[in-house]
Amino acid sequence: MSRTDDIVIRREPTALIVEPDPAERERLAVALDALGFEAILCPGPGADADACIGIRTARCPLSADADVVIMSTRLPVGERGVGTTGDQLLEVYLAQGKRVVVAAADDDDVHRRIDARVVTIRRGGDPLDLVNAVRALRASG
Repeated sequence: MSRTDDIVIRREPTALIVEPDPAERERLAVALDALGFEAILCPGPGADADACIGIRTARCPLSADADVVIMSTRLPVGERGVGTTGDQLLEVYLAQGKRVVVAAADDDDVHRRIDARVVTIRRGGDPLDLVNAVRALRASG
């Protein structure tokens, strides 16, 4: 009788970072790299909500393989005062079963919700807060 060894393919955990500011996106990616995460960088939906396929279809293709999503609540607003809100984007990711770290500005009280899949941190804060939030979400899931 011959024995076949199981082949195990391991991949790095992946994080989708949705942040309109390129410098902040990169800063978050560096912090996640220290945890061994591969980062997918996205500038977010922009001022035109119709430009975001995740909002139009209620499924974000970039988040499909992500283990965790890190998203800013500061999303651009168009000339007519319309655009995608942080709440709308958060609902897309939660509907996909994603665990989400919400990076909220100090004056942003949205996303302060009780949900085991959501952790809120301060946008632009200490990268260690992001690392701890991701660790907490991974441990809970």
